[in-house]
Amino acid sequence: MSTGAVITAAGMVTALGDTAASTTAAVRARLTRFREWPSYPCLPADPPRPEEPFSVVAAYTDLPRALDLPVRLLALALQDLATSADLARADLEDASFFLARPSPGPSAHHHELRDAFRERVADAAGIDAVTRGLLAPDGHAAMLLGLAHAARAVEADPGTPWIVAGADALVDVGLLEALDHARRLKSRRNLDGFIPGEAAAALLVEHRRRAEARGAPILAEIEGSGVGQEPQTIESGDPPSGAALAAALAAACAAGGPPAWVLCDLNGESYRAKEWGLARVRAPALLGGVRALWHPADGYGDVGAATGGCLAAACVRSFERGAARASPAGRAALFAGSGDGTRAAVCLVSAAAKRA
Repeated sequence: MSTGAVITAAGMVTALGDTAASTTAAVRARLTRFREWPSYPCLPADPPRPEEPFSVVAAYTDLPRALDLPVRLLALALQDLATSADLARADLEDASFFLARPSPGPSAHHHELRDAFRERVADAAGIDAVTRGLLAPDGHAAMLLGLAHAARAVEADPGTPWIVAGADALVDVGLLEALDHARRLKSRRNLDGFIPGEAAAALLVEHRRRAEARGAPILAEIEGSGVGQEPQTIESGDPPSGAALAAALAAACAAGGPPAWVLCDLNGESYRAKEWGLARVRAPALLGGVRALWHPADGYGDVGAATGGCLAAACVRSFERGAARASPAGRAALFAGSGDGTRAAVCLVSAAAKRA
């Protein structure tokens, strides 16, 4: 079954590249850009005070605050989107926006940035339509939820395109401290954690008829989507069930069957790896034939609310280059899970596969 929703452009900025094309090439080549930040060194050992457990793994000296980094990153991703698809500013103004905001942090600056995110992005990118955009829920799943929403919206109103966009930066002092005390940062003293990153992504979703009428290249079709709610969240300390992830993937892949290629938000935390394993046990017929599992956080770190968009941009660029050898059928399943238990999945099909 076809939804009629297609992706016709993608933009992305990460530590691996300043465009979707360069980042995807780096991900395929399994490159990394991780460096130890001199201002945030890993502590060698716990202080010798066993009666006072010391949870943090790092200490900062003069690490600057991220300020409006997510805003600047998203402006660059929108520029890449427009440049790669030869879009004019008027094309972007005609679109509806679905925005994933930066992850919530403990400081007043985080709350100020989140509250004014649409307005700041609109000013930085020069696109007034952003101020009228819908705001996504928080977390890794945000932009996949956005793709599902955009697919439904263009089916209902084929004349209005949607831009699903988001950005995040986990390198702010306050946020790093909170993650550190929660024992979620990866280091020599804590291997069960992730490396924080920063990124932005933007995808243009429109109805197939509209795209064909204006002669736009179709990068991928949104074949299906699914959502689930995991009761044992990562903050609970309890192991995940894997049921919500399995259900989300089953719904996303219902139209086309089991995927051979999966792109996901595994980031080094054992909770996420265990959940993926449990989902495969729960749905062996669906997930037992997965031949390639991409988790790009290995290369550019955990990018928070931008995660789903970065997965989708890497997928469609791989389709465009014919580089998705893991999926000869030209299909890929994408999944991501937010901290509140939301699990989202989307199945994308390449244009070449649709023509076959």
